[in-house]
Amino acid sequence: MKKLYASCLILLTKDNKLILQKRDLKKGVYYAGCWGLIGGAAHDGEDARMCIERECYEETRWRLPFFRILFTLKEHCIETVFFSRVDNVDSLSCCEGEKLRAFEVEQLDQLNISSYHKSILNFYFEQFHTPLIKERQLRILFYTKVMPPALGGYVSAGCNLCRVLMSMGETTVVTDDTLDTVKGQYDLFFFNATYENSSAFDILKDYSDQVWSYEHNAPNSSNHSIIDYRYQESDIVLVPSQYLRNKYLEISDGVYVDKLYVLPIPIDFSCFDFKMQKDLQFNLTTICAIKSIRNLMFNIDIVKCLINMGVACQYDIYGMVPYMSDDSYLKSVKQYIEAQNLENIVKIQTSLSGSECISSTLKQYDFYLDFAQQETYGQAKIEALACGLIPIMPSVGNNPALLPMGEAMYDGTAEEIAKELYARFVEDNFLMSRREAYRMHAQTHFSDEIVSEMIKELL
Repeated sequence: MKKLYASCLILLTKDNKLILQKRDLKKGVYYAGCWGLIGGAAHDGEDARMCIERECYEETRWRLPFFRILFTLKEHCIETVFFSRVDNVDSLSCCEGEKLRAFEVEQLDQLNISSYHKSILNFYFEQFHTPLIKERQLRILFYTKVMPPALGGYVSAGCNLCRVLMSMGETTVVTDDTLDTVKGQYDLFFFNATYENSSAFDILKDYSDQVWSYEHNAPNSSNHSIIDYRYQESDIVLVPSQYLRNKYLEISDGVYVDKLYVLPIPIDFSCFDFKMQKDLQFNLTTICAIKSIRNLMFNIDIVKCLINMGVACQYDIYGMVPYMSDDSYLKSVKQYIEAQNLENIVKIQTSLSGSECISSTLKQYDFYLDFAQQETYGQAKIEALACGLIPIMPSVGNNPALLPMGEAMYDGTAEEIAKELYARFVEDNFLMSRREAYRMHAQTHFSDEIVSEMIKELL
């Protein structure tokens, strides 16, 4: 007999209320009229995580910003129980069942809860449930190899993570130049990891009983042993996206599944003003490191196709040549622009740094164009969404997680993508109506407040 796999979600509000769904009082519905947890049976080809993401979205129109496995039960079926938090029940839409309600723990005994989900909840409250972490001054040791004025995604991510940690406690920031200044003991050592086998990790990990390693980059043959070592020595390993988590689980054969968590790089949305312009133009931009994986020639091909369709375009690329790289790709891109006679339309500008500078630049544009061949996170895209830009990107890597579930990506040739853009924006103005939804999705999943809550849960 085929085994049935299912997933359910224990979802708490910020003030520790439990959200339950009242099932329809209809014939053929399991536990009809009873209160129960969000969840359901897995579809063919789904693992437990894919199942709970889909079920949560189908039932509440809310895409899980973070969640973790609590336990697996083998009773009626193989049921994986997940945990997450939401601001309040008003953040959800009731798309299945009669209603969604948030209950105090003390109210649960008075409810008609399905017997199956009652057994799950009893086990959860006995073994896992603890009150919210009381606000207190933690002592945090934060390592990052370099800080500004150095540039790059790693530096920017480190600054953003550090900002959130500082809001949670007394945070000491240390770089390679200041390792010898560290003294005393800390509640948490947060290692902002790099490719390099930095001796900093070995030097600093004994200053705290809690060691967290934050891995930014996709694993490969050159860094596998380094990452594996940090896995073993860390209490928790963090990555910025579910896509990257899956990659790490692949190389470790799932050995570290219980200590590997997703923690997005936080974005301070107060720095990114959202203005709903009425008359949008095809003013496009990309902010990135100038390297071949960014696929900039393909971006230029899309712009050229739009021009051939009679669309007035302006495309500006802001970027820098990565540290320890040569400028051969930058030269190739400039030559390609000249060969296509696009010097007046496509321009490469100097790099940007600082959220205020990025925000003021992004607000000059209406579209964010990015067809990188690989995307482990997409911080620049999230910042663009925060400013109200319309994203044009393919369904690779972590890109699908940056937009509401089911949102169309752009896959195909440059000509096909240009035609689709023309149809969706020029002809029916669909994209204009989605800008606020993109911003809201980004704020719900990648803000400082969300990341702070995730850290508290992990602590």
